[in-house]
Amino acid sequence: MSGKKLAFLLFALGLMLAGWRWHAVGKRVEANSLAAYCERSLGAAMRRFGGALPRRFMEDNLSILEHAREQDPASVEAAVSQAGYFFLLHRYEAAEKAYFEALALEKRAEIYANLGRLYLQQERFEEAIEAFENAIKVDPQLAPTVGQLIESARAELQARKQADQARYFSDAAALAAAEATAEAAEELASVVFADDFESGRVDHWSVWTRPLTQRNTPPPPRRRI
Repeated sequence: MSGKKLAFLLFALGLMLAGWRWHAVGKRVEANSLAAYCERSLGAAMRRFGGALPRRFMEDNLSILEHAREQDPASVEAAVSQAGYFFLLHRYEAAEKAYFEALALEKRAEIYANLGRLYLQQERFEEAIEAFENAIKVDPQLAPTVGQLIESARAELQARKQADQARYFSDAAALAAAEATAEAAEELASVVFADDFESGRVDHWSVWTRPLTQRNTPPPPRRRI
């Protein structure tokens, strides 16, 4: 191959690579622009409607964000914006998935923080604490604000543990009381129905100490004193 042909081929290859790069850049710009539009329109809608956002508006913008992610699957902005919309729609599983996809592209502190808020909303306190701590690791400047969320999550987690412990001890006390009552009833039955026991008409006293709804046979006749 002559030097001219080789130079032409290299030039053509360079043009193809440049075209591909510009095409990829164009898709990235389009995806990020769509994500920015959805964020601006969400802010305007929240100022206008407060927390009662029109569902049609939310679904339409989600369709825009889905198109943006199809245009550029590597757009972090589109993934984060999509996760935020899912969060507001209480589609928590989809929001978590989108946040993880965004983190796989780029580990940003704000993504970890948003993920922690998602876990807080679901009362997944241990996972929320881990996400908030990761946010501070990426950006220590978030410590003052995110640290308050960590303390809140820890307080909720401690309250849940205390409630579980109280419930456990309450159930244990109720069980112990029930067992003591059953033992006392069986001991009383062994005295009152002693003759029936000796004659073989009663083979297990616990049958007569069960609640009436659980008895399969009528109780033995009362002993005459």
